[in-house]
Amino acid sequence: MSHRRSRAARGSAPRCAARSQVDYSRAACPAARRRSRRRGNLLRTRTPYVEFFGLGEAPFPTTADPGRVFPAPSYAAVRAALMRGITERRGLLCLLGEPGTGKTLLLRELLEAPPPGVRPVMLLKPRIDFEELIEFLLRQLDRPAETGLAALRTALAAEADAGRSVVLLVDEAEALPSGTLAALPELVLPLTSSARSAVQVLLAGQPPLSTALAAAGLLDRIGVLAHLRPLARNEVAAYIHYQLARAGARRELFTPGAVTTVALLTRGVPRLVSAIADASLLMAFRARARAVTEQHVRAAWKRSSLLRATPAPRALREESMALPPPTSRTRALHEPPRALPTRTAGPREHRPARALALSAGALAAALLLGIILARPPSWQRGGPSAATPALPQPEPAREPLPSAAEALDVVDAFRRAYEARDTEALERLLAVDAAARLAAVAPDVRALDRLAEVAYVQPAAEVEPRGPAVEVRAPFVIRYRDLEGHTGELRGTAVWQVARRDGAARIVGLARELAPGSALPDDRS
Repeated sequence: MSHRRSRAARGSAPRCAARSQVDYSRAACPAARRRSRRRGNLLRTRTPYVEFFGLGEAPFPTTADPGRVFPAPSYAAVRAALMRGITERRGLLCLLGEPGTGKTLLLRELLEAPPPGVRPVMLLKPRIDFEELIEFLLRQLDRPAETGLAALRTALAAEADAGRSVVLLVDEAEALPSGTLAALPELVLPLTSSARSAVQVLLAGQPPLSTALAAAGLLDRIGVLAHLRPLARNEVAAYIHYQLARAGARRELFTPGAVTTVALLTRGVPRLVSAIADASLLMAFRARARAVTEQHVRAAWKRSSLLRATPAPRALREESMALPPPTSRTRALHEPPRALPTRTAGPREHRPARALALSAGALAAALLLGIILARPPSWQRGGPSAATPALPQPEPAREPLPSAAEALDVVDAFRRAYEARDTEALERLLAVDAAARLAAVAPDVRALDRLAEVAYVQPAAEVEPRGPAVEVRAPFVIRYRDLEGHTGELRGTAVWQVARRDGAARIVGLARELAPGSALPDDRS
């Protein structure tokens, strides 16, 4: 009996922890201290500082928690691009990123809050063959007794009739067997009643996934290719302060030097930032310091072999990092006009562009073929390719920057208008203060009349605020057929600068770089 009373007495002692869900401080509750010693170092290393620093909870998430998403512009842009790909049913989608950059977090966010009318399914064990994948999808669609691709397409047709589409989310997709990857196009074939894909497949994985996709011949089939990158140095600071504020911090708990050190050591990888920030708070708590300093961060890094052993991307992007300088194969909108060779009845000759005499419609037509299809005079077919086109900075912004989603919408509208050869729609996308610059580089517009069909494919886009504008970088593939039946293709990278003008997002700058082998309408060999 006395033994049972003793156990009851001991069992009631830990109730001191019930006074606060986060009261794990060793000084505040001896019972919590004893439990932490018995259970290992989980509580001792992650929660003792919470009350000491006046927080309501541990500030830095240790797992992918959609409720703790930091709204970094780059993350928001990737999410918006994938959301658009899902709602537009583009079939195969791909999300690439180094370990710890937030791929799983984004997938879980899509799983918990999908676009309207979308039924998400998440595959946690990607090492399955194609037949097993079909069986998995049938089980998820409540048809466990059925088998085969035909049965799956019947189930998907029923979902479509109910107004729903299905998206398969695959994490660590680089682990998919090559045979499963190669068979994915069979899965996303459109239903007979629709021109859109029957099911969307979002493959998330590390950069080697792109190599696997290329080996399977799927890169050209990817509807959206997005890349999650590490945080820039200023974003690391914002991330730390954001998570601390959510946890209830009422003052700065990291000195500027500490934040800079976190950014340098972690190279901007969110998972590493959370881990070292958490360990640094523990170091400061043990020293009874009011704030985390650079010394606390370095001590935490030195003591944590796990942090130092975690792979990180190669470099931390700087908030002030500029684009590479213009090369001979890159033209920006702000350069002086240059002529494009045009075809006449006689031998070819160079004619100057009469840009200032262009009407509004002709200006948009000039933009259509001049900016994207025109090559700089020094462009050499088969010459070295520039890494990315560069743009001079536009005039200082007079209005708030557009959001990442707004910038992507403008660029996508440009693509659609280009493909439709809708010159009026193109004109409406231009800022008034950009029209003169666009006209200045517009070459001869007569090539527009010789094109019968144009297809514009833009598989991916990256968005980043840069000075007074939001910069959108995107690779493109343009295929065309002229009135004589000749076909051609252009590949390259385009960089748009989007700013707000009169309350609306508008294009204020544009540059492009053509890949070797691109065939221009007036330059077929």
